[in-house]
Amino acid sequence: MEYVLANRIKLRQRMYVCFVFVVCAFLFGCDATAGAYPYSEPSEWISRDPSFILTYTRDSTGYLVSEETLIWNEEEIAVDIGYNADFFCVQPEGSVVFAERLFSGTWYYRNGNLVLSVEEDFIFNNQYAEIVLSPQKN
Repeated sequence: MEYVLANRIKLRQRMYVCFVFVVCAFLFGCDATAGAYPYSEPSEWISRDPSFILTYTRDSTGYLVSEETLIWNEEEIAVDIGYNADFFCVQPEGSVVFAERLFSGTWYYRNGNLVLSVEEDFIFNNQYAEIVLSPQKN
Protein backbone atom coordinates (compact mmCIF):
# COMPACT_ATOMS: atom_id res chain seq x y z
CA MET A 1 0.00 0.00 0.00
CA GLU A 2 2.83 2.39 0.83
CA TYR A 3 4.39 1.65 -2.55
CA VAL A 4 1.21 2.63 -4.43
CA LEU A 5 0.83 5.81 -2.36
CA ALA A 6 4.47 6.79 -2.94
CA ASN A 7 4.07 6.29 -6.72
CA ARG A 8 0.94 8.45 -6.77
CA ILE A 9 2.76 11.23 -4.94
CA LYS A 10 5.68 11.04 -7.40
CA LEU A 11 3.24 11.09 -10.33
CA ARG A 12 1.49 14.18 -8.95
CA GLN A 13 4.85 15.90 -8.42
CA ARG A 14 5.87 15.16 -12.03
CA MET A 15 2.52 16.38 -13.32
CA TYR A 16 2.88 19.58 -11.28
CA VAL A 17 6.40 20.20 -12.62
CA CYS A 18 5.20 19.59 -16.20
CA PHE A 19 2.26 21.94 -15.68
CA VAL A 20 4.52 24.71 -14.35
CA PHE A 21 6.92 24.18 -17.26
CA VAL A 22 4.12 24.40 -19.84
CA VAL A 23 2.68 27.56 -18.27
CA CYS A 24 6.12 29.22 -18.16
CA ALA A 25 6.85 28.24 -21.77
CA PHE A 26 3.52 29.67 -22.83
CA LEU A 27 3.93 32.95 -20.94
CA PHE A 28 7.56 33.65 -21.74
CA GLY A 29 8.02 31.89 -25.06
CA CYS A 30 5.16 33.33 -27.07
CA ASP A 31 5.46 36.49 -29.11
CA ALA A 32 1.97 37.86 -29.69
CA THR A 33 3.17 39.52 -32.89
CA ALA A 34 4.76 36.36 -34.32
CA GLY A 35 7.85 38.47 -35.04
CA ALA A 36 6.05 40.76 -37.52
CA TYR A 37 7.04 44.09 -36.02
CA PRO A 38 6.43 47.27 -38.06
CA TYR A 39 10.19 47.66 -38.61
CA SER A 40 10.73 44.05 -39.74
CA GLU A 41 10.86 45.15 -43.35
CA PRO A 42 11.70 48.57 -44.79
CA SER A 43 8.44 50.48 -44.59
CA GLU A 44 6.73 53.78 -43.93
CA TRP A 45 3.64 54.23 -41.76
CA ILE A 46 1.65 57.47 -41.63
CA SER A 47 -1.16 58.78 -39.45
CA ARG A 48 -2.88 62.04 -40.35
CA ASP A 49 -4.50 62.79 -36.98
CA PRO A 50 -2.29 63.17 -35.07
CA SER A 51 0.44 63.57 -37.64
CA PHE A 52 2.78 60.66 -36.95
CA ILE A 53 5.32 59.26 -39.42
CA LEU A 54 7.35 56.08 -38.91
CA THR A 55 10.02 55.35 -41.52
CA TYR A 56 12.11 52.17 -41.35
CA THR A 57 14.96 51.52 -43.78
CA ARG A 58 18.15 49.48 -43.85
CA ASP A 59 21.56 50.95 -44.57
CA SER A 60 24.18 49.32 -46.80
CA THR A 61 25.27 47.02 -43.96
CA GLY A 62 21.71 45.87 -43.25
CA TYR A 63 21.46 47.85 -40.01
CA LEU A 64 17.98 49.19 -39.19
CA VAL A 65 17.64 52.95 -39.58
CA SER A 66 14.50 54.47 -38.12
CA GLU A 67 13.07 57.95 -38.35
CA GLU A 68 10.02 58.50 -36.20
CA THR A 69 8.41 61.92 -36.13
CA LEU A 70 5.36 63.24 -34.32
CA ILE A 71 3.92 66.63 -35.21
CA TRP A 72 1.87 68.04 -32.37
CA ASN A 73 0.74 71.64 -31.82
CA GLU A 74 2.68 72.64 -34.95
CA GLU A 75 5.89 71.34 -33.37
CA GLU A 76 7.90 68.56 -34.96
CA ILE A 77 9.08 66.12 -32.30
CA ALA A 78 11.66 63.44 -33.06
CA VAL A 79 10.67 60.35 -31.09
CA ASP A 80 11.72 56.77 -30.52
CA ILE A 81 9.11 54.04 -30.43
CA GLY A 82 9.95 50.82 -28.67
CA TYR A 83 8.06 47.59 -29.21
CA ASN A 84 7.99 44.67 -26.77
CA ALA A 85 5.63 41.91 -27.88
CA ASP A 86 2.29 43.74 -28.10
CA PHE A 87 3.38 46.72 -25.93
CA PHE A 88 4.71 49.99 -27.37
CA CYS A 89 6.18 53.09 -25.80
CA VAL A 90 6.86 56.45 -27.48
CA GLN A 91 9.56 58.63 -25.93
CA PRO A 92 11.47 61.73 -27.02
CA GLU A 93 14.39 60.73 -29.24
CA GLY A 94 17.40 59.60 -27.21
CA SER A 95 15.49 59.22 -23.96
CA VAL A 96 16.22 56.08 -21.97
CA VAL A 97 14.05 56.93 -18.97
CA PHE A 98 10.64 55.21 -19.05
CA ALA A 99 9.10 58.03 -16.99
CA GLU A 100 9.73 60.44 -19.91
CA ARG A 101 7.34 58.57 -22.23
CA LEU A 102 4.89 60.62 -24.27
CA PHE A 103 2.35 57.83 -24.64
CA SER A 104 2.22 54.06 -24.48
CA GLY A 105 -0.14 51.12 -24.79
CA THR A 106 -0.64 48.08 -26.98
CA TRP A 107 -0.32 47.71 -30.73
CA TYR A 108 -1.68 45.35 -33.34
CA TYR A 109 -2.53 45.14 -37.03
CA ARG A 110 -6.07 45.70 -38.28
CA ASN A 111 -6.96 45.54 -41.99
CA GLY A 112 -3.32 46.07 -42.94
CA ASN A 113 -2.98 49.16 -40.74
CA LEU A 114 -0.84 49.56 -37.64
CA VAL A 115 -3.04 50.44 -34.67
CA LEU A 116 -1.59 52.00 -31.54
CA SER A 117 -4.10 51.61 -28.73
CA VAL A 118 -3.20 54.46 -26.36
CA GLU A 119 -3.46 53.44 -22.71
CA GLU A 120 -1.20 56.06 -21.10
CA ASP A 121 -1.19 59.56 -22.55
CA PHE A 122 1.09 62.37 -21.41
CA ILE A 123 0.94 64.57 -24.52
CA PHE A 124 -2.46 64.48 -26.27
CA ASN A 125 -4.63 65.33 -23.26
CA ASN A 126 -6.56 62.05 -23.79
CA GLN A 127 -7.79 63.06 -27.27
CA TYR A 128 -6.90 59.71 -28.85
CA ALA A 129 -7.93 56.23 -27.77
CA GLU A 130 -6.09 54.83 -30.77
CA ILE A 131 -3.83 56.04 -33.54
CA VAL A 132 -4.15 54.28 -36.88
CA LEU A 133 -1.11 54.36 -39.17
CA SER A 134 -1.48 53.31 -42.80
CA PRO A 135 1.36 51.70 -44.75
CA GLN A 136 2.71 53.75 -47.64
CA LYS A 137 3.53 52.08 -50.91
CA ASN A 138 7.09 52.58 -52.11
